[in-house]
Amino acid sequence: MKKNTFILLLAVLFVAACTPKISEQLPQKENAPDKEVTWKKTKPVEPPRSGAFEKDTKPVEPVVIARLKRMPCYGKCPSFELKIYDDGMVKYHGMAHVDRLGYYAGHAGKEAIVNIQSKAEEIGFFSLAGQYPRAGAPQIYDMPETTTFIQIDGQAHTIKNRHDSPPALYKLEQFIEAQLADVSWTIIPYGEFNQ
Repeated sequence: MKKNTFILLLAVLFVAACTPKISEQLPQKENAPDKEVTWKKTKPVEPPRSGAFEKDTKPVEPVVIARLKRMPCYGKCPSFELKIYDDGMVKYHGMAHVDRLGYYAGHAGKEAIVNIQSKAEEIGFFSLAGQYPRAGAPQIYDMPETTTFIQIDGQAHTIKNRHDSPPALYKLEQFIEAQLADVSWTIIPYGEFNQ
């Protein structure tokens, strides 16, 4: 009898050891997360910063509002490029047959900008063709080409002028140069001219 009791006790212990625990027998909740949930603090949304002293703000970049580029010819035509920005800054690149060769910057002032834009509106710059002579007309390639760009209140227009353009366009090109006659120039590196 002791032997039977001992075998029964061993069988019960064996069955108890092999049977899963009650906590393992409970059904898992369907939406229970696999990982431990940690609550994250969300950072409140900050209003946009506008002051120049604020961190992570960028100053507004100046915009080119006028450009005059005279290309070389087979003779000794002056060749240069001018860029005039809305803050009054002017950049100059003298290429050939000019007093200043290389890259320069100066300041023309708001009055020069207003004068150039007013003159452009006066001659109807935005209604002129984009190229002279017009497409299909005879071309004289020995004549230097002048490119004029003007932007006023978001409206922009570029004209490439070699010859046979309205006289008012020639006068505008000369007027732009005359507005910058008194600028004090400082030498700048090439990379700064193209910014």
